[in-house]
Amino acid sequence: MSTPEPSRYFDGLFRYGPGLNLAANKAYFTANPGRFALDSASTQADSLSGDFDGSEDVFAGYGLLSVDLDKTKNVLAGIRYEVTETSYGANERTPAGLYRWVKGGRNYDNFLPGVHFNWRPSNKWVVRAAWTNTLSRPNYADLAPRRTVDAIQDTGATTYAGSISTGNPDLKPYESMNFDVSLEYYLSNSGIASIGVFHKKIDNPVYSRQTFQQNIVLDGLTYRTLATTAPQNADSGKISGLELNYQQFFKFLPSPFDGFGINLNYTVTDSSVKTFSRADKLPFIKQSDRIANAALFFEKYGWEARVALSYNSDYLDTIGLDREQDAYIRGRMPIDAKISYRINSTFKVFAEFLNLSEEPLREYNGDRRRENDYEIYQWKARFGVNFTL
Repeated sequence: MSTPEPSRYFDGLFRYGPGLNLAANKAYFTANPGRFALDSASTQADSLSGDFDGSEDVFAGYGLLSVDLDKTKNVLAGIRYEVTETSYGANERTPAGLYRWVKGGRNYDNFLPGVHFNWRPSNKWVVRAAWTNTLSRPNYADLAPRRTVDAIQDTGATTYAGSISTGNPDLKPYESMNFDVSLEYYLSNSGIASIGVFHKKIDNPVYSRQTFQQNIVLDGLTYRTLATTAPQNADSGKISGLELNYQQFFKFLPSPFDGFGINLNYTVTDSSVKTFSRADKLPFIKQSDRIANAALFFEKYGWEARVALSYNSDYLDTIGLDREQDAYIRGRMPIDAKISYRINSTFKVFAEFLNLSEEPLREYNGDRRRENDYEIYQWKARFGVNFTL
């Protein structure tokens, strides 16, 4: 009941071996139901372990003040106060193999002041500076108090090797204090060049933390090794960087080529974080040191089209017990495209094409030579209609 070996598996890097003949296996199962027994416990676990629900209520108020110091200078100041109430529930498996509904959540409030300063010394130049405070709430899936267990029994023994993935309803939101300064120059023919520097101090960043235990009993099973992965709040982190941006319409070209333009930007950052019991310096979670984008676009006659090449360098994805176990995602450079046409003031049709370069997703532990995951993705497309009242 096998199929021929797939060709060019993982771009020819590895052999796959014969595959399963799905139609033949289904036919055999239909003809021989007595040879199979329903594993009700595993079926129930697959059905219930990932279920969760949640509610989040946010109550907010704000104030805003704008002052023109003179014809070229403006100060915009504001405050925002938010109260957040959350509640989450999920299924938890008891040692008796039953499931119970477990609830969790937290309430918190945030005071978020900000000041923006704008200076236009001429019609070509703009200087901007800002001090802001922002927050970002954790993902819903990270907050749910759910627990998923995978267990593999050791050959010829009563022990298991297992892994657990859990949520954490006690997670605090990211809180960031931001300082930004930028200089913009407006070019002829609808162009702009800018340079900016920024610094962010971030409290309570959320990391995926992995811990290992040996010879532990859980839900009546003895685990020789048990790996637990759960989101947790780290202490604080910092991100500083430099941004360069250039955008230009080709207005100097004859019609219809004057609808074309380019956009280039590059960001270099330096980041660090204090987390858990690690004393060594770590980069901020999912923060690449280098990010770049290059795009060619067209906007005219109701048409909008864009082809973009984006790049990000390696970034930290999961923190392990030491540097050798830290998981990093390799840098990627996908190509995306989008085209749309506005039929009238109400309807617009569009098509998007993602990852045309079919960039893989690659993960390694500690050192780039220790790759542990290589996922190949083909390009994908999305079509739709936008409706505006």
